[in-house]
Amino acid sequence: MTSEQIQEMLSLGEGQRMEFKASTRNVDALGGVVCGFLNTSGGYLICGIQEPGKVVGVDASESAITKLERQFHEGISPKSLISVQVQELEEKPVIVVEVPAGKDLPYAFRNIIYIREGEATRRADAETIRDIVLRRQIEPERWERRFSFADLESDVDVKEVQTAVVEATKVRRAYFRDPT
Repeated sequence: MTSEQIQEMLSLGEGQRMEFKASTRNVDALGGVVCGFLNTSGGYLICGIQEPGKVVGVDASESAITKLERQFHEGISPKSLISVQVQELEEKPVIVVEVPAGKDLPYAFRNIIYIREGEATRRADAETIRDIVLRRQIEPERWERRFSFADLESDVDVKEVQTAVVEATKVRRAYFRDPT
C-alpha cells in the first residue's frame, strides 16, 4: 500500500474495513481489531493515526515490528497470514496491518472472538458465534484441505520447500518451530 492510498483512506475515515490507532501499546485492542476483520470482511488497521486522521507516527523499528507480528501470530487462533508494513506519512512512520477476510472462521485473539460492526470492534456474543459456526458448516470444501495423491518422494522438490521456508522466515511471514 502506498502513502497516497493511505492518505485517501484517511480522508474516508474509519468504517467497516478501516481502523486507526494512535499507538501500538495496547496489543489486546490491536489484536481484537485484527480478529474482528478476520471474522468479517477483512480490512486495514493503521497505527500512528490519531482521530480524526491526524498523523502522529509510531515506533517502527525492526524490533517493534517483529514484536507486534509475533504477538499477532501467537495470539490469533487459528493461524492466519496478515501483512504488517511500515509506511511514511508526513515524514512520520505509520504501521499498516492488512487483514484479509478469514476462511477458517471463527478467529479468536487470546481466546476471545471479536467481530467488526461498522466503525466498532466488539466481542462476539454466543448467538453471533453460533451463526458463524453454522455458516461455516455449509461452506464448500476448500481445495487445500483435500486429500492429495501426490507421491512425496517424486512430486515434491525438497530444495524448493526449504527455499520457501527460508524466504518466509526472512520476510517474517511465518514462524517455524523447526525450519529444517
